[in-house]
Amino acid sequence: IELVFADGTTATCDVLIGADGIKSSVRRSLLREQGYRARADGRQRDYDHLLDSVDPVWSGTLAYTAVISAERLKARAPQHRAFDQPTQYLGKNGYILVYPIAQGKIINVAGFHTRPGRENTSFAGPWIRRTERDELLSAYSRWEPEVQVLLECIEKPSQWAVHTSKPLNSYVSGRVVLLGDAAHAMEPHQGTGAGQAIEDAYLLATLLGQWRTTIDSIPHALRSYDAIRRPFANDIVRRNRLTGNQFMFLGDNFDWDNCPDDILRNRLRHLGGAIMNNWDWAWSTTIDESVAEGIRML
Repeated sequence: IELVFADGTTATCDVLIGADGIKSSVRRSLLREQGYRARADGRQRDYDHLLDSVDPVWSGTLAYTAVISAERLKARAPQHRAFDQPTQYLGKNGYILVYPIAQGKIINVAGFHTRPGRENTSFAGPWIRRTERDELLSAYSRWEPEVQVLLECIEKPSQWAVHTSKPLNSYVSGRVVLLGDAAHAMEPHQGTGAGQAIEDAYLLATLLGQWRTTIDSIPHALRSYDAIRRPFANDIVRRNRLTGNQFMFLGDNFDWDNCPDDILRNRLRHLGGAIMNNWDWAWSTTIDESVAEGIRML
């Protein structure tokens, strides 16, 4: 494989691993090459899908992050639960995660606010920027006083436009392979993006390091990696999206306006179980099973 860089320098390698993030140049080259090949073969639908998957897309969600001095919050709300209890506030179209850090001297705040119908669209503006407290307060204007006093203590929150990549039909082409966000950038609602990248790398390194893997059999080892990791990682992308929807009360099952309290409690209890079920893979699966399967496939 010959690599040509933007400054005109070149390099050659036996295998190219695209671990270059959500804006991956390797993914762009791989998908475009596959797309042009599909169009030459008359497979227009495949061509359209491949080219549509080149660039990341906005999830429709904005994340707001900030840290608060515990002393500042204590002056406003001396009994606030954030001092000693990690808390997640759930609400329509958003949720907020709060927990103490630095031996309780600082309160970390991460809020998510979505705009239904904007998933898989383009985001106008920088993906990360400093914003004003008033914008944050506006996003959660109808939330309880416990949330309001917390947000009012924030001076300059950061806003992150949460982007993802569309699910790919393959992470591999010949001797080129994708891993991590280059292959499956996901929303952060289960906190599993980095872990999935590590599992990608661990399996790939194990397969390439096996004595049965030679220069000639590298494409076979990469196909084994793809057969194991792609279905699993793509499913985790889906599960992260579902968890976000559950946290933000989105979907057909979340029309709770004017709902009697007893029915509301039952629905919330059912939602809690659904969230746990969607997350159970995290403690019921192990990369060791995938590694053993990959070695058997060589």
